[in-house]
Amino acid sequence: MIKIFSGENSKKLSQRVLETLNDKLLSHSNPYLEMGKLRIEHFSDGEILPLFEESIRDHDVFFIQSTTSSTRIMETMLVIDAAKRAGCKSFTLVAPFQGYSRQDKTDHLRSSIGSKMMSDILEKCGMSRIITIDLHSDKNLSWQLIQDSEQAARW
Repeated sequence: MIKIFSGENSKKLSQRVLETLNDKLLSHSNPYLEMGKLRIEHFSDGEILPLFEESIRDHDVFFIQSTTSSTRIMETMLVIDAAKRAGCKSFTLVAPFQGYSRQDKTDHLRSSIGSKMMSDILEKCGMSRIITIDLHSDKNLSWQLIQDSEQAARW
């Protein structure tokens, strides 16, 4: 069974994805999908605590969130960890924008490769796969040991 959750910066997009899925599913007499119940608490020191307010045990979790900033990346990592600890079957990150994807090589002596590091971190947190749009370079696909589905944007 599928459960869909939204990150804090992707509420409108998540709702549109859900509406589109329900239009397609209802035409095939499948059950109606609802937005999963996920609360993100913020503490005064800047820490983030994600809380799933429903069971996700043995479910395929889809989390819609662009990783556009350090805060969103940390939120995503904590949500992945919480989902895995809650017993989800798989975790798919739907990241319309994947942060650090432009850092796919070292342009300067002694610099990092941000896209590789992001892939490693998200995989280590427990992400099963990622769906993203228009990666900066095909090199990003080679970093990912997990299943990746890159889509081209359509106008």
